[in-house]
Amino acid sequence: MPSASSPIWSPDGLQIAFISKRESQYSIWTMASFGGSPTLLKSLDRYARELIAWTKTGKIYFAGGGGLYSLNVATQDVSSPITTSEANDRDFAISPAEDRIAFTDRINGQTDIWVASLSGGAPERVTNDSAPDSNPVWTSDGKGVVYSSKRNGISQVCLARLDGRQPVQLTVNDTNTNVLDISSDGTKVLYSTERDESDIWSVRLDRAKETQLTLATGLELWPDAAADNQTIAYQANRALTGETLFNSFVMAKSLAGGTLDIQLAPDGFAPLWSPDGKQAAFLRNANNTIDLWVVHSTGGDAKQVTRGGVIFGGFAQLPYNRVQTQDFQWSPDSSRLIYCADVSGVTNVWQVGTDAAMPVQLSDNKDAGSRLFNPSWSPNGQHAAWLAYEPAQKTSSIWVLDGRPRQIIRSESVLGIIGWTANGEELVVKEIATRGRSPNTPGDVNLSAISIRDGKQRSLATLKTTYFQNIKLAPAKDQIAYVARPDGTDTLFVMPATGGPAKSMLTSSDARVYLAAIAWSADGKTIYYGKQSSLTVFSMIDNFK
Repeated sequence: MPSASSPIWSPDGLQIAFISKRESQYSIWTMASFGGSPTLLKSLDRYARELIAWTKTGKIYFAGGGGLYSLNVATQDVSSPITTSEANDRDFAISPAEDRIAFTDRINGQTDIWVASLSGGAPERVTNDSAPDSNPVWTSDGKGVVYSSKRNGISQVCLARLDGRQPVQLTVNDTNTNVLDISSDGTKVLYSTERDESDIWSVRLDRAKETQLTLATGLELWPDAAADNQTIAYQANRALTGETLFNSFVMAKSLAGGTLDIQLAPDGFAPLWSPDGKQAAFLRNANNTIDLWVVHSTGGDAKQVTRGGVIFGGFAQLPYNRVQTQDFQWSPDSSRLIYCADVSGVTNVWQVGTDAAMPVQLSDNKDAGSRLFNPSWSPNGQHAAWLAYEPAQKTSSIWVLDGRPRQIIRSESVLGIIGWTANGEELVVKEIATRGRSPNTPGDVNLSAISIRDGKQRSLATLKTTYFQNIKLAPAKDQIAYVARPDGTDTLFVMPATGGPAKSMLTSSDARVYLAAIAWSADGKTIYYGKQSSLTVFSMIDNFK
């Protein structure tokens, strides 16, 4: 049986319909709700994203390619698109009387709720504001639409009457709220809320026993350890949703205990200690531009050192692993920072001093279609390396600055830089073993060491069911830590950087709890990580009118 998705009930509850896809062919199938073999109802000649409703009039409505279509169950005729748009991810809802549809559409950069008659005619706008709207659900009397609206960065439940009254907000939650359904008597609204939790934990390699370091509600994640082995920096967010990770508190925690955590900066993310432990660099997002800032270990004196933007490679959603091993890095002498930036439409590698002097361009890229990421200093600070990606050719390459920029490897596979070997003569590189696999899901990862002189490559290991984005080299370059998911639960492993058997340090006790963004202590004896979970809570608005 092909993969199935988007199931819905028939009006009498005796059947279930669903979409199936085999290669590029979409079809709608049905089966009895009490079990049995599926039956092909209709093979489609178009993309079908989602089934919307199976109505009492014997029609199954489905969405695809920005349009809404209906399938007559009796005749198997498929309608022309009832409404179309360039937006492929629109939401639809059929009115209780089955005479109208409510839907979302994006026009002039604004996503609102609209209503149209199924018999034809021009649609009418129901909402008209800058807040993105989604998930329309009709009230039982057909006189209004309940929907989700993102306000101040968080989705809330709102109600729009069709008589021209202004929409009203029904919830004030601190996490995203999504409308699911309204009871048949119209008195209850069912909705879900999303809630992320992450705390910082540590494990010593000689004990394999976890220690929880942060306890506050919300998200504490992306730790980095200082050179003194007694302090970590991390970011904290109380919004309970990953959508605001770019607007967090940058914090420092003494591992000796007995003191409160220090707020290094009130707004930033991705902190990184300087090698001498006197300063931390971090990223700050302002007006959709991300720049580098530095702050002393005592906090309170944050200073901007770049202007015009720094490239941040992004992060995965669950768990919150950063896509790149690093988006910027300190020089070994703590005097400079290396980063990638887009200047005049072209990405290059740059360095800047902590005195915010004029930045210096290190790479010589002139191709506007090439994107550069993950800059990295060699151990002696004399060389640099970075990753380049060419979307048009779908190829990755690794470059080094050794007097002049040189490409040392190019591949159609997904590549990543983990770090340098201790002698600075090779780069430790990761590569997704299966071509076409997404780096966001666990899979086999090949590790190798590549000479910066001649590009010769030697294999180190193949890591099974491993998070491509959560592999870290120890400061002494002698160990590699990584998180894998071999049996449906996250497990932390440590292996020699030269290759050899890996040792399991700990396994999550719950498949719903993930080990995110690991970081080494300076002495290589402890590993820090975020322990992350994501929950969906179902709630109800009662006595709704």
